[in-house]
Amino acid sequence: MAAARHALLHAIRDAQTAAPIAPKIVAAAGRNVPPDLNLTGLAVEELAFLADPDAEEPQRWAPLRVIRPSGPTPEAQQERRPAVVFLHATGESMDVTLPKQCRFARLGYVTAVVEARYHGQRAAVPPWLPAAVEAAGASAQGSEPTAAAVAGLTTPATGETQPATAVVSAWVGAVEEFRARRGEDATRAVLATAPVAAGGCSDGPPSPAPTPKDPRTPRDVYDLALVAAWRGSGERPFLLDTVRDLRRALDVLCVRGDVDAARVGMTGVSAGGMWTWLCAVADERVAVAAPVIGVQGFGWAVEHEAYQGRVDSIPLVFEVAASDLGQEAPSAGPGRGPKVTPDVVRAVWARLLPGILEGYDTPLSLPAIAPRPLLVANGGGDPRTPLPGVEQALAAARAAYEAWAEGQLGAEAEAEVEAEAEAGAKVEVEAEAEVGERAAVVKAEGPSAGDGGGEVGQGRRGGGGGGGREARVAALVDPRLRLWVEEGVGHRETEGMRRQVEVWMDAHLLGA
Repeated sequence: MAAARHALLHAIRDAQTAAPIAPKIVAAAGRNVPPDLNLTGLAVEELAFLADPDAEEPQRWAPLRVIRPSGPTPEAQQERRPAVVFLHATGESMDVTLPKQCRFARLGYVTAVVEARYHGQRAAVPPWLPAAVEAAGASAQGSEPTAAAVAGLTTPATGETQPATAVVSAWVGAVEEFRARRGEDATRAVLATAPVAAGGCSDGPPSPAPTPKDPRTPRDVYDLALVAAWRGSGERPFLLDTVRDLRRALDVLCVRGDVDAARVGMTGVSAGGMWTWLCAVADERVAVAAPVIGVQGFGWAVEHEAYQGRVDSIPLVFEVAASDLGQEAPSAGPGRGPKVTPDVVRAVWARLLPGILEGYDTPLSLPAIAPRPLLVANGGGDPRTPLPGVEQALAAARAAYEAWAEGQLGAEAEAEVEAEAEAGAKVEVEAEAEVGERAAVVKAEGPSAGDGGGEVGQGRRGGGGGGGREARVAALVDPRLRLWVEEGVGHRETEGMRRQVEVWMDAHLLGA
């Protein structure tokens, strides 16, 4: 379990183990909250924190929306409340969680949501990319010496020329792949998301870019970032960079005056569920976790060639990877991604999620969450998170929870034996005193007829009751670990899943 956590921390490039220092946080513009949303009795804080000083805008700053019961400022709060962090799905933004945040805030929680990398307000390409693409095009026509030379004029925030060359080359190559597969109009729309460069020392996040005319553009930006990562940008936008951001978000939340740092829960849907699982493994400050349609056995899917649903969710990077590796990648059908081989899938995961198959896949990492409460909600027919792979992971997790329960029972048994021994010793002392008193009376009054003496009873050890050992272990594990499956449901969140998450959080956070 410790090895899985270490492997994950290495993959997200965040080995922070000392007491965290809250990152810089500022008020942010944010998106407009829909006017029909009832915020009576609630306070909304639009914030941003410095998530990654070395990243490009707008990935450097992470938008954070906090909705809480209205009242004094967090610093003036006398009551520390439990908190729940909500996470959105792939292609969505933090705005989709507004109804959930409001509902939980009315129940007494401080609620928060973080915008994931290359989503929502962060769905933008690096500020230097349009110029780099233009220069690369000129280079191809002979107007410039090489496309790589662009790096000398458009050095990203790393400040190092050689890494910058690789970064620029990866992004420019990704744009060319995107143009070839998605067309010129979509490419122009993606490049138009580039924010105005603010340099490497901005004091706050850039203003949110206008909402693109084409609703597909934010998702296209994310797909482009995945291809750039495959080509060697050095980023890890598929899950890992956002997990690192979430750890910084926990730094922010856990020092707030209105948050009980020992009662912080996290839940998310689809990609949000994967971020929840990984963040709970990486950071024990996640006291309660409830990933929804997000726990997947990556290795199980590769072994059983049950990965097409995941390929369909991020098809562009698999198309490019299959082409780069010289393998045919015909479409798997209308509206489907490419039909790729297990070797292509392994290669993509090795680049986007380095070390996952051997280091922190769900059967290896879910046990690291024990004994913290973990609810996993899944559809019985979900192609992205196939149920057999989920069940394999939960079986591994249950073994860890049962080992914890055995330890608890062993400690309880030792305490019981010790308490009974103390009680027995006390009985012996009292009995000896009583015998002494009786002996004195007998000596003074003479023997009494029929007095045959007696044996002082000893306290019994071990005890019975409480059912068998397995039942006692289950009684400890079942309230902390649960797989909730809705039969006949594919990759979608249902009202039943939402209800299960609410009940789970209430039981372990409000009831704590």
